[in-house]
Amino acid sequence: MYFVKLNTHFEDTLMNQFWNAYSEYEDELRRRFHQHRIYEVLHRFTDRDFRWYLLQIGFIAREFVKWYEVAKLGLTSESAKEVVREILRDEIPQAGATHQDDRLHDLELMGVSREEALNVRPSGGTRGVIKRLYQLVRVPQEDQDLRIMVTLRIAGEVLVAEQYRHIVDEMKRRFGVDPETYSRFYWPHYEHDLKGSQENPNSAGHTDRFDEVLASMITDRRTLKVAKEQALMAFYARNAIHDQFLDAHNALAVLKQITAAVACIIAVIFGGIVAQKAMVQYEREQWTMHIAAQSPGVAAALTDCDQELLDRFRQHRRSEDLQKVGAPNACLDAYIGP
Repeated sequence: MYFVKLNTHFEDTLMNQFWNAYSEYEDELRRRFHQHRIYEVLHRFTDRDFRWYLLQIGFIAREFVKWYEVAKLGLTSESAKEVVREILRDEIPQAGATHQDDRLHDLELMGVSREEALNVRPSGGTRGVIKRLYQLVRVPQEDQDLRIMVTLRIAGEVLVAEQYRHIVDEMKRRFGVDPETYSRFYWPHYEHDLKGSQENPNSAGHTDRFDEVLASMITDRRTLKVAKEQALMAFYARNAIHDQFLDAHNALAVLKQITAAVACIIAVIFGGIVAQKAMVQYEREQWTMHIAAQSPGVAAALTDCDQELLDRFRQHRRSEDLQKVGAPNACLDAYIGP
């Protein structure tokens, strides 16, 4: 009997070792998430740019329930399904506001009108990220339950808290809104999605609800390797949402420097109205050259901005939409308006 207990204890210790190794790897991904250059420049975004950022990442939040439902249907483990069900019940409570109601409330606190929030369209970059998130929970795939649960935990909970950590800071710094008092979406999600959350001592946070199920799945070197591999893919998918904002921010900054210098030269040579027309043409040529120099993914995202303006012109016949096509600020005008 003694040897049976000793052997069981050894097996439990070994299993905990693999789970602990995975948890440590997660913590490394959390640290890497904050090293993305977006967080070096986010404080320099104009309020308008920052609102565009909130609206685009908001499409992932809007997709959350559907994404979790699709993922749940692909699970075979009943205990894993129940973890997902519990989180979904939190998202859409039986009474009171849903999380999407709360998100609109927070956006309005930061100057985004309800009409603007409801009519904004996802950029090409945002649509690409959402597509990748669905691909990560596809079925069938090897180690299906493990891969799905790791993806949901990393991209749906762990990194959400880390991202919202920056948003609640900006809420207070930019708009003078105390998130702990007035936020109904970003601050509560930051608190209850945070790994090791102490928000409610009687109930585990969303991230930590995955612990028991994942610990039962990550039991050897092979499953540890699978979990790390999937966590990294989920990390890259969720982190990719930032690239479009950084590319647009850098492009506009460079073009502003170039056009400011050239404006002086053209104004001296041509003067007045002719100078304005020359500058518009020059900016569009520079923007076209900038797009051509980008990677295919970034170029597609920037071109998508112009396409949105063209679609808007065809629908409403507003000349100002057509005039903005090919302009450096097309991305902002395409998705949040002037």
